[in-house]
Amino acid sequence: MFFTTPTPAKSFNINTNSRDLDYQVSTQQLLQIIKNNPQGMTLTEIAQAVDPNWQTSNCKRMFKQAIDPLCLRDEVRFTVSPSGKRVKYFPTQVSKRWLLKELYNQMINA
Repeated sequence: MFFTTPTPAKSFNINTNSRDLDYQVSTQQLLQIIKNNPQGMTLTEIAQAVDPNWQTSNCKRMFKQAIDPLCLRDEVRFTVSPSGKRVKYFPTQVSKRWLLKELYNQMINA
C-alpha cells in the first residue's frame, strides 16, 4: 500500500479566498478599536479596521466571538435591530482623549 495524494481540485466556489491571511483577532485589540470610535461601529467596520482588505463576503464570526466577552463584562454595549441582529457596538466608557478632541473641534467650529 502506497500513500497517494488526492488529485487537485478542478474548480472552486466563487467565494473562495485566494489571498494569504495573517492576523489574529484579540479581544483587547477590538476593545481599543471600539474605544477609539465611541460614536459606534458596525461589525463590518471593526473587521475593516483590523484588515483593510476586508470584503463583505468574508465571515465576521470570529470578530463577534472576540467581542462577546466584552459585552458580558459590560465593557461594550450594542444596539439591536428589530430583527434581533446586533447593529452597532459602543464602549461603556468614553476615552478622555477622544472627548477632549471632540470638544476642541466643537470650539473651533463654533
